[in-house]
Amino acid sequence: MRSLIRTVAAPVVGLSLLVAGLPAHAEDSPQRQYELNYIGVAGAFTTNSETGAMQPAGVLAWRGIYGKPLPGADFYDAVGRPDLAASYRSRSHLRTALAVPGLTIAVGGTVAMFTGLEMLATSKPGSNGRMKTALNVFLAGCIAEPLGGVLALPAMAVNPDPVSVPEILQLADEHNRALRESLGLPVSDEEMDAPARATATPAPKLALGIQLAPGGAGLSLTTTF
Repeated sequence: MRSLIRTVAAPVVGLSLLVAGLPAHAEDSPQRQYELNYIGVAGAFTTNSETGAMQPAGVLAWRGIYGKPLPGADFYDAVGRPDLAASYRSRSHLRTALAVPGLTIAVGGTVAMFTGLEMLATSKPGSNGRMKTALNVFLAGCIAEPLGGVLALPAMAVNPDPVSVPEILQLADEHNRALRESLGLPVSDEEMDAPARATATPAPKLALGIQLAPGGAGLSLTTTF
């Protein structure tokens, strides 16, 4: 299994591959069933473009050597914890409910600002009524944009994962051990080669996103490796 784990990189970024050098196993053999159904995880980190600080941002999980993604609650279902899956979905819904109104107001404020500026730029001399309306729209946008960002801040405090990253790794490890036992395979650390741990060295993955902060909003770079 060591050669398998060290080369499972592409599944983390959504690719499927046949790993060269793996011993061939019959589709119904215990070893092949384990290779197709073990749970792998890898760490993800978020880097703020302004401060450069890097913080853990959860894990990415997949099933088997072909890297079937197990996002969010799917991971907890896969390791046999429907209670944690239900908690994840509930927390995700709460986070969305807190974020959407504020983000909607912020986006509306941005639109209002540009609309007001456009109205001012296209107003003809002497059209005092149109210019006054344009100024009011612009000022309303200037107020709504930061206000929406502030209203969305509570969503940041809601972590959809009901357990910590070490506990997620433990859940995957326990699942893999139980799977090997059910298939009649050895369950020593050497035989398992810890496929559920983040030492699988997956291929790096970068993602750019928006990060809200008490002082405003900024760009964030998510790194997965």
